[in-house]
Amino acid sequence: MFVSIRPLFVLAGATLLLTLVSISLRLVAVPEPTPDQAITLAKDTALLGPNGVSAGATPVPAPVAVTTTATTSSLLVAQDSLQIEAPAPGGVFIEAVAQDADTFNPLLTVNETSQAVARLLWPALVGQDPQGGWVTPTGLADRWEWSDDGRIYTFTVRSGVTWSDGQPVTAQDVQYTFAALADEDVQSPFRAGLQAIEQVTARDDHTVVVALTRADCAALHLLRQPLLPSHLYRVDFSDLRENPFNTAPEVSAGPFRFAEWKPGEEIRLVRNPTYWRGAPHLDEWRYRILPDATLRVAQLLAGAVDATFVPSDQVEVVQGRREITLYQFRADSYSFLALNLADPQNPQPGQDATGAQTPQPPHPILGDSRVRRAIALALDYPQLLEAAYDDQYYRQASYILPSVPWAYTANLPPYELDRVQAASLLTTAGWTDNDGDGIRERDGIQLALALLTNDDSALRVRIGELVQQQLAQVGIEIQFTPLPFEEMADTLLGQRFDLAIAGWENVGPDPATSTFWHSRDDLPGSGLNFVSFQDREIDTWLDAAAQWPGCDPVARGERYRGVQQRLYEQTALIPLGGPLHTWAYRARWQNVRPGPWGVYAWMQN
Repeated sequence: MFVSIRPLFVLAGATLLLTLVSISLRLVAVPEPTPDQAITLAKDTALLGPNGVSAGATPVPAPVAVTTTATTSSLLVAQDSLQIEAPAPGGVFIEAVAQDADTFNPLLTVNETSQAVARLLWPALVGQDPQGGWVTPTGLADRWEWSDDGRIYTFTVRSGVTWSDGQPVTAQDVQYTFAALADEDVQSPFRAGLQAIEQVTARDDHTVVVALTRADCAALHLLRQPLLPSHLYRVDFSDLRENPFNTAPEVSAGPFRFAEWKPGEEIRLVRNPTYWRGAPHLDEWRYRILPDATLRVAQLLAGAVDATFVPSDQVEVVQGRREITLYQFRADSYSFLALNLADPQNPQPGQDATGAQTPQPPHPILGDSRVRRAIALALDYPQLLEAAYDDQYYRQASYILPSVPWAYTANLPPYELDRVQAASLLTTAGWTDNDGDGIRERDGIQLALALLTNDDSALRVRIGELVQQQLAQVGIEIQFTPLPFEEMADTLLGQRFDLAIAGWENVGPDPATSTFWHSRDDLPGSGLNFVSFQDREIDTWLDAAAQWPGCDPVARGERYRGVQQRLYEQTALIPLGGPLHTWAYRARWQNVRPGPWGVYAWMQN
């Protein structure tokens, strides 16, 4: 998981997984609707290829409140007097993006456009379910086995898959790619995230053996790394950063081939007729580089581009246009209010040298779960989220997102404002306002807490100001102090805080990457369990789910749902919510499908 809170903050020590914000599309061009053509919502449509049907998001043809997501709704096609033509090969799809590529070598960049292109050019050892996020045998490997201890995975590589120059794609390409990632001189930004992988070995051309440092289901997602054609690079990786192939990759093994890159203007990809899963119907996919968001939207409305992401402050500009269809889906990120459960004056590790849990001195105020629940019930969440994301937001009750449906528990309602109940809980906990100054006290101590966030995030500063005002209404004094980024991160990781407004970005498709709640990650100065939550049963559930033999999502999901229920009952975290992403496209295209995990489904029909 790439843990980023810029403009929130960045925390060291998290596992880095390759996750992209992209779009899965299977496209058909039909005539543009004229303004007088009414558009209604109609039938479900098959999406993902010859082997199955998958659900998508709901197009929004009118200015209404949008709450559908790409993980729960069926794709509906707009039609009325508009005649839908049968799917036919051909067409050029132009997507406007803000950022130009910097390289097409997927080992060297976290650039979103570069990585989006890489997913269309290069194969990966394993695929990914576009809705659930788990790894699937839809990549180069068509099956795999694992050892009893869950450390050794043996993958069988498909026969007959070739690079576009006719050379076979083999297990040697897999070994080469992961050896390059791990090489210190290559300086890949993904190197640190490979700590879970001990070795990747090509036993023969069609067998890859992956040895993990320990059983770790999340490590399987690292195998979605796009693979390089090893025959076009030096064996010792000495040309991996400077090889001209990095900026003109004329050999590929994905659904598309590279055609042209005009830096600052456009990237052009063309259909790969030899793609092993079947050539896409599109003739070309183009990325038009337009850094200005207003210009991207204007180009979409003018028909100069076919699709783009729309900033929250411009959604109203495109909403309600008959020629435009919108998709909104939850971002892979959310904001939360962190509550320190341990004494900030005496931070202690959650485990001793033997791995046994060590009792934590409780926080003098927040150690009481009644106070934590009172804080949760004293907040006006719509007001907080509108201040952060305008009206383009979603609510969240768990640290696992709905985009991981096999692990997410849907029966936890988000906290709602109830100041009467909040006041009752505080009174029951012994906090009362005896002197009438508006601040509760107990045993001569005022109910006062310090709240932190990073000062370079205007939206989080605004949330902090509102939290301060809202908690004052139930008698809690908040001393709100925005801090410089580094100081904020140090204070949070050092566990020397009461409350903090923070967030997670790119949470990833597997909760095993989320080391927030295990007692071994309660490490002052570095651990991500910086709220010092401790629960022996949760430790057991987390270990079992992360190391389950074969990584069965059903068995693992049962444990993660138990974790979420316990955290909710204990009010160990107060999730706020996150932004909705809006992706808009010209209505003449059918079967457009955003993917919550940034996977491009192969394009047909």
